[in-house]
Amino acid sequence: STNRVRVFARVRPAGRNDDGSNICVVVDEEAGVVSVHDESAAMDRVLQGAAIDAAALEARRFSFDGTFSPAASQRDVFAQVGMPVLRECLKGFNGTILAYGQTGSGKTHSLLHQAPGGDETGLLPRLVVGLFVHIAQDFGNVYTVEAAAVQVYNEQVDDLLHPSHQNGGGNGLNVQNTGILPGLTWIVCERPDALLEIFSRARENLIYAETRMNKASSRSHAVFQIKIMKRP
Repeated sequence: STNRVRVFARVRPAGRNDDGSNICVVVDEEAGVVSVHDESAAMDRVLQGAAIDAAALEARRFSFDGTFSPAASQRDVFAQVGMPVLRECLKGFNGTILAYGQTGSGKTHSLLHQAPGGDETGLLPRLVVGLFVHIAQDFGNVYTVEAAAVQVYNEQVDDLLHPSHQNGGGNGLNVQNTGILPGLTWIVCERPDALLEIFSRARENLIYAETRMNKASSRSHAVFQIKIMKRP
């Protein structure tokens, strides 16, 4: 397994109100580079005395382990981001996928989206299906798969799968130094659809609020956990 965090950048397609006439972000998937053309910053440099030349007007370049253009498919994202993590988890390593971005940037779509036909299905459902496909092909071992889900909201950690969650059950869990949450609800899952149903139930318990960028934006940080145990 790699000894460092790998960072990927995905650029979402233009919004409904964007006619595409002012594209300021260019993605080079082969080089793993995102270039941002900032005309306002270029104007400021010229006003400060810089010459109007290529150096003053050049874009800012950001390098990543991998980049995805607006045309990239969910399958492409899973192949580069999700599958390597799944493989390492099946070898016994801990794995984490973290989505970071402003409201409306596509975090939920990339991670959690479920769609008929599967083409637009996000990372988590693909990971779940990939896990159970591997289990079905491994005749030499027995697997136990468990799932848990929490939200972090206003510096409080709440159990999203607690049977009495709606009445405050499982709220305010204490996080130990090892990251373990005593009392967290873990549910055994024997099929991929059962595991996905559990995560759907957890999502229904998240705190949402309308923002200017997104009418159904999560106001909390959600953490979905899968525990895999294997024995001969």
